[in-house]
Amino acid sequence: MIYLKNLDKSYILKSGKKYEALKNINLKCKYGEFISIVGRSGAGKTSLLNVIGGLDTFDKGTFYLDGIDVTSFCENEWNTYRNVKVGFIFQHYNLINHLTVYENVEIVLILNSYCKEGRKKLVLDVLKKVGLEKQINKKPGFLSGGEQQRVAIARAIVNNPDIILADEPTGQLDKKTAKQILDLIKEVCKEKLVIVVTHMEQLIKNYATRIIRLSDGMIKEDKTVVEVAAKKVVAKENKKIKFKAALFLGMRNLRQKWISSLTLFFICTIILSLVMTSLIIANKDIKNDIYRVTANRTPMNLIEISKSDNSDFNHSEINRIKRIENVQSVIPIYKELINYLINNEFSSINYELLPDKEKDFYLHEALVCGNYPAENEVLLDIKMAINLVDDTEKSLYSRYDMNMISDEDIWEKLKGQSLKLINGKGETLNYPISGIVNKSVWDYSNIDIYLIKNDLIKIIGDNKPIKNLKIYLSNFDEKTRNETIHIIDSLDDNYYFNLTINDEVNNVYENLNDIINIVKAFTQILTVVSIISVIALINYTVHTRIKEVGIMKSLGASTNDIKIMFTSEYLLITSISILASYLVGMLLTNLFIRSSSVAYTKNRISVGYHFVWPNLILYLTVSFGGLLVILLSSLIPIHKTAKLPVVDIIREKK
Repeated sequence: MIYLKNLDKSYILKSGKKYEALKNINLKCKYGEFISIVGRSGAGKTSLLNVIGGLDTFDKGTFYLDGIDVTSFCENEWNTYRNVKVGFIFQHYNLINHLTVYENVEIVLILNSYCKEGRKKLVLDVLKKVGLEKQINKKPGFLSGGEQQRVAIARAIVNNPDIILADEPTGQLDKKTAKQILDLIKEVCKEKLVIVVTHMEQLIKNYATRIIRLSDGMIKEDKTVVEVAAKKVVAKENKKIKFKAALFLGMRNLRQKWISSLTLFFICTIILSLVMTSLIIANKDIKNDIYRVTANRTPMNLIEISKSDNSDFNHSEINRIKRIENVQSVIPIYKELINYLINNEFSSINYELLPDKEKDFYLHEALVCGNYPAENEVLLDIKMAINLVDDTEKSLYSRYDMNMISDEDIWEKLKGQSLKLINGKGETLNYPISGIVNKSVWDYSNIDIYLIKNDLIKIIGDNKPIKNLKIYLSNFDEKTRNETIHIIDSLDDNYYFNLTINDEVNNVYENLNDIINIVKAFTQILTVVSIISVIALINYTVHTRIKEVGIMKSLGASTNDIKIMFTSEYLLITSISILASYLVGMLLTNLFIRSSSVAYTKNRISVGYHFVWPNLILYLTVSFGGLLVILLSSLIPIHKTAKLPVVDIIREKK
């Protein structure tokens, strides 16, 4: 039984004046009664109903429920009261629009931690009672007013509460539908305490066992139409909502609100990936990555030296240089030329000696077709290969440059052929072609063929003067190059370094540094803008769901339940966004490296290009920062919204 004793309720209006909504209310209501509260607008009907339902507080007086004084109930106790004891039927239905009919009814049972099988049976049974068993998968927007009110009734009774409170349940309906709804309420709410606020006094008198008339916040008339014996009720245990149930609600909201969820996901992904990409690019290690990409177009790990007095290198000097740390191989350049026979004419070609071991070949990744040469074989540069198979109109170069034909096309024409080389005695030696190297350095390299040492000696002879050395480093970074040059220079004052390639490297760096400095400035601005954007976006999405919060609280959800539900949604979106941002950031980073490398050299795209994976520590730092920003920016508006008085939300969103 409900007993209100000397109860007062007042509001402070915007004008600052005090408005007394309820004055000295004394009211006893017993289970089994169908009570109608009538009166003019502003009489205090809804205020009284909200106080009875625990949606609103009162200023003075006492509220007894089954003999227990609930005046000092805490928030959680009022949540339990609304979830277990009371079922609400609102004038404006207050259904959650992104949920189906089934889900709108089921949510009450989820808040009371019913198992999935138990929920399904209860929901289907109650929807059958209200005649909506065929509409379970529809959303409220596709239902008529009468059907929506039936959903609200089903939601109110599915948990079998002892008290049903209906605030103008027929206010949005025509008379015929209103009668059907009242018939339904009377039928499904037998033995419960039903309190209906209505302005349809002529219609409600056919259902009410008791009519209470309010005027100016006071009870002016309390008329018993039919005497009803008080029904006994069994005390119910409240199954407090479990953490996983709140998570389930959050996950379901993501699925049902997929458009807004995807929008938030894409925005977070773009923001996080841009921040991560710009941070990676602004990091100094990006230079080494660009080195590796451009190394196959311009061999930046190459140092060329000669002697300023034009004297020859001896084997002792070569061996001393080989022992220097980070020197991968030292290739001697002989003064002698090699001739080859083509169209019955002799022509000179440039050659390079290959290292003794295949693994030390600095252009190993540029070997695009065929194999590393064995003894009595020759490896061709792509331009030499094109020269051998070119047609009489010499159009193959331009067609190849425009990617109209590939390395494989050239190799198919050369496979199985030999190159005729002329030794010092004028003899013609046939060297089968083993493969093709494509360094993509047409504007730099003048090497036509590659030979192993034994074959070179067969052609030019032994103990020939060595005029230059090509030194290849194991690392591509500028620090290693400079340190190696310094060490070699300290060995002999007579060494002369050909720094043409170093100049090109420095030129690339100067241009890249300009970009990186711009990116650093962009990163700072982007980070600030991103944080503001995320905070504004999440505040907006939370604000658009205030009505949902009010409905959830009216059904007994606590502030913590709502926080868990909302936070789980944002955390899941953020987590997936972080994973996606890693992939997008990786693609953007590599796009920058590749395009920058091509933009600042005049050569073809590198055939040795490899993906650069973002630094894991940097990625985790950005991810944690993004997660923290989104979590904090969501918790504040969620907490603020969840703490709003439920009656204010319901009243505002009518």
